[in-house]
Amino acid sequence: MSQLDRLWNRDFDIRTRVISLICVLLIPLLALSSWLAYSYADAERRVIEAKRFDAANNITFLVEREINKLSGILKGLALSPDLMSGNFEMFRAHAQTIAATTKGQLTVFDPTGRELFSTNPQSGLQPLHFTQMRPTNGQWSDVIFVSGIIPSNGTNPAAISIVLPVVHDGKLLYFAQSIFDPQPLSVVFAHARLQPNWVSAVVDSKGLFISRSLNSAASIGKPARPELASAARGVRDVGEFDNVTLEGLVAANSFQRSQVTGWTTVVAVPKDELNAPLRRTQRLVLLIGLAVSLSSLAVAWRMATHISEPVRKLSEASVALVEGRPLPVIPHKITELSEVSAAFEHAGAKLAHLAAIIASSGDAILSVGVDGNVISWNPGAERMFGYQIEEIIGKPKTLIIPPELVADAMAQLERARAGERVRTETQRLHKDGTRIDVSLDLAPIRDHHGTVIGMSTIARDITEKRAAAQHQHFLMRELTHRSKNLLAVINAMARQTVRSSDSLGDFEKRFSSRIQGLAASHDLLVSQDWAAASLRDLVSKHVQVFSESAGSRLELSGPDVYVSVEAAQAIGLALHELATNSVKYGALSHPSGEIAVHWAFDKMSDNRNGLRMAWEERGGPPVTKPIRTGFGHIVTERMVAQSLDGDVTIDYAPTGLTWILNFPTTHLIDRTASARSAATRTA
Repeated sequence: MSQLDRLWNRDFDIRTRVISLICVLLIPLLALSSWLAYSYADAERRVIEAKRFDAANNITFLVEREINKLSGILKGLALSPDLMSGNFEMFRAHAQTIAATTKGQLTVFDPTGRELFSTNPQSGLQPLHFTQMRPTNGQWSDVIFVSGIIPSNGTNPAAISIVLPVVHDGKLLYFAQSIFDPQPLSVVFAHARLQPNWVSAVVDSKGLFISRSLNSAASIGKPARPELASAARGVRDVGEFDNVTLEGLVAANSFQRSQVTGWTTVVAVPKDELNAPLRRTQRLVLLIGLAVSLSSLAVAWRMATHISEPVRKLSEASVALVEGRPLPVIPHKITELSEVSAAFEHAGAKLAHLAAIIASSGDAILSVGVDGNVISWNPGAERMFGYQIEEIIGKPKTLIIPPELVADAMAQLERARAGERVRTETQRLHKDGTRIDVSLDLAPIRDHHGTVIGMSTIARDITEKRAAAQHQHFLMRELTHRSKNLLAVINAMARQTVRSSDSLGDFEKRFSSRIQGLAASHDLLVSQDWAAASLRDLVSKHVQVFSESAGSRLELSGPDVYVSVEAAQAIGLALHELATNSVKYGALSHPSGEIAVHWAFDKMSDNRNGLRMAWEERGGPPVTKPIRTGFGHIVTERMVAQSLDGDVTIDYAPTGLTWILNFPTTHLIDRTASARSAATRTA
């Protein structure tokens, strides 16, 4: 057996089970709540990431718009007739105005790259390497070329260049170049409405800063962090990466490359801001989960205590029931426990009746353990053998056995230990040494596992002076056996009901119902002097327990027969389970449902004389075979068959359940002979 199986099969108290149930219910609930909370936090993170990407896209658009403005101005200048005709003197005024507007420098080169005109010839700026520009399919077009950052040469600050081929009739005339300071581009970050703690930058294809949202003037032309430089030189136009900004901020970045300039825009969001929703969610889930768990467990503990204390008192009630003491008062407000208490009181009343008979009997009724020492000793034993109960309890039974009969007594004890019932006539010793002729009835005592734990003995004085009391002793012995059997049946019912019950409430309801069913059989046996029971009355009583109107829907047919006490108990339990199932699911659950019970003498399968008894239901809802079986199935099929040495057949036909019992006629009682014997004993 695995460790898990051993743990599962252990006995746990009600508190543990109720708290475990609450925990089992809380775990998926808390898991679901955590999943929803974390999903919400993840959604918040995705929103931030989407905003980060949108910011990168927006800044790229704004930068492209600024470049397109400059490109438009440059294109307008390139279409000047003065430039087309090479009249640079006339062109200069126009170019100077444009340069002042753009705060840059305008330069014109011939196709070889030789400078022809500049608005600031003293700037010292070097012309671009126009070898990077190529005609498309041999034809030049007005497609602009945007450079990366032009590093500072010590005299001039870092700058950016836009070059436009000037083409006329498909012929390249000039290259027009606009060189400007990139610092004004930083205005785009304000227009992009970045979050206060976000950082954005634009870098060229070499990974040099063109503009930056923080400390832009000092950053222009400086190399970016390796991760950003790698993204700027890479083949992907959009993407993400993590790095540490120049300010030492651990950030997650989105980048996008412009198709117009070739520059890369990056927006960095602090990792703390991205993880903030998750941290808030973790704290919230922890606090709420802890509060819910503690409050639920507190309520569970209180409820379990409210239930467990009166249930624990039931064990005291059961001990008092067995020992014949008054049942303790169990204060509670639980309906099912009230039903169990009522059942205990009902059983206690019957056991008290039997105990009173035993206590007043002249028979010696005692029990010994497997070691042969006396366990119980009734007043009849005190009177018969002269030993008071405090003198004999725990002492060996051999004190009341003549020496020459000790070996026989030990052999009888071994037979009882082996599960055999022993009846014999012999002699026993009084405390004063007087020999007493007795009739002994020995039987094994079993625990709830069926293990023999001792032996019961009923000793009757069969001397002539006690002959008049013989009937009384006999009756006491029989009643004692009935009480032992009753306790064994109750014990078995309790054990089996526990195994098939889903909860304590379910156990209490089923156990109470079965105790009442057993009581119904006993009521009938008591009315018949505990000698036999009419089969017809037995069926009627168990069906009418559930409803007075059920009798009008019950059809009985068969000869008048009487069954033995053991058979009445076994058949009564089976009838109780059949009637219970019929009221819940069968014919008695429907207004038009009916039950027919008929019996007749018939040969059994092994050719023994038997009685065939059939329970047939009709007019009820459609019947289906149950998926799982419980104690009711054990009673109606296995237990009754084993008790009567017969066989049971159950047919779950859709039109109605049919239950058939075949048992030997040895379990039938000749009522005439029984009545005559009872009259003789009474006389």
